[in-house]
Amino acid sequence: MESVESPIAKAYIAPDNFDEPLRFSGYVEQPDGRLEFSPTFESLSTALAWARDRTDFVIARGVSGPYYWYGVGPSPRDITAPPQ
Repeated sequence: MESVESPIAKAYIAPDNFDEPLRFSGYVEQPDGRLEFSPTFESLSTALAWARDRTDFVIARGVSGPYYWYGVGPSPRDITAPPQ
């Protein structure tokens, strides 16, 4: 018998703007398609904490560059962990 992964909520965080002061926001997509939108945060770390309170699957990006894996467990195939 093949194992089937259970659907999980997925969070996505990105900058709201590209000038100072920088703000971040995002949303969590529930397995049933419902979206929970975040408030606006003053830092990426605060936005990530909001997302991680809701799911272990968190993808985010800063002002420039690619999206990175900030979740728990193995990352999706095409997303890497942020540089240290």
